[in-house]
Amino acid sequence: MLSENIAVLLESDHENHKDAKRFIKKMYDHRCDVLHGRDLTHPIRIRTTARAIAAGILSAMVGERRDLKKRMESESTPNEWCNELQEAFARESIVPGVSPSPLSSLWRKGL
Repeated sequence: MLSENIAVLLESDHENHKDAKRFIKKMYDHRCDVLHGRDLTHPIRIRTTARAIAAGILSAMVGERRDLKKRMESESTPNEWCNELQEAFARESIVPGVSPSPLSSLWRKGL
């Protein structure tokens, strides 16, 4: 579910959602290797990529999305936000209020 939500949040072209999901899963595997002490020698580009993705998610969720909700004078709960992400994924659409992310070039190039 994490990779689906990130894919729909950061990738505006539904045709690239599978690549985005696959990329995020690889990044999550790297995170698990480090967290569980299996591999602490990842190249610096893995760490900087993880930071860029985290910043993109934060920007989309906290910055753009919150600004949209303020302009609409409405609020949404975390559950409503997750439901909107899942609905956007199922409808093959973008998340309202979130701009296309330049991070999509990451999964198009690969690690």
